[in-house]
Amino acid sequence: MKADDWKNAWPANHLFHSVDRPELPPMARGFLRTHSLPRVMIFEAVGDNASMAFEWSFKPILQPLLSYNKLIQWGQSPDAELDRLWSFQLAIADEEFCNGGASVCIHATDEYVTRIDCELSGRSELGLFMNSSLPQFGESMLAATQWATKYRDAEKNERRAAFSQLINSLTQIDPAIVEGANGLVPYWPDFLDAFDDDEALRSFDITSDPERSKPRF
Repeated sequence: MKADDWKNAWPANHLFHSVDRPELPPMARGFLRTHSLPRVMIFEAVGDNASMAFEWSFKPILQPLLSYNKLIQWGQSPDAELDRLWSFQLAIADEEFCNGGASVCIHATDEYVTRIDCELSGRSELGLFMNSSLPQFGESMLAATQWATKYRDAEKNERRAAFSQLINSLTQIDPAIVEGANGLVPYWPDFLDAFDDDEALRSFDITSDPERSKPRF
């Protein structure tokens, strides 16, 4: 998407101004300079299980970026291999949810985007695969906000079809979101399935409106 089309697709003041982060690999660095990212992405849940809500703040891109292994406290027994792998993951956003946090990261050489929560274990401990590149991640967020404008109040019996439409839109942007890549479990399908399966959820919204940002933890 051309830079002007990208900027016009977002509401006024929802994007940061152009940012240059020389720590990033070429594609991601160029995208920040020409397109930039939203200030925040909010995934709002309404219902008895509203604790599923969370948001991403992209404020880290305004400062020199840190690798994920520098953001965590290893305690008494650091994992040398995880430390090495996470040293390639540059954190561009902070995620906050009701009982913790995570980071959205870009691989410093391979460009793919991950969500990393150091408290997870098993297959997802290295991170969840989000997108193949920062431009595709950006377009996925935009598609998600546009989808939510139409389907945020979908009834429970309509939600599966609505979420399927969103997954189809995201797959057109980046086919790798379905199976994952780089040995990582995919993020988007499992995340959306969790919301679709929640019987207590009355409505679900995705927005980039900074005015709706609030503490989650």
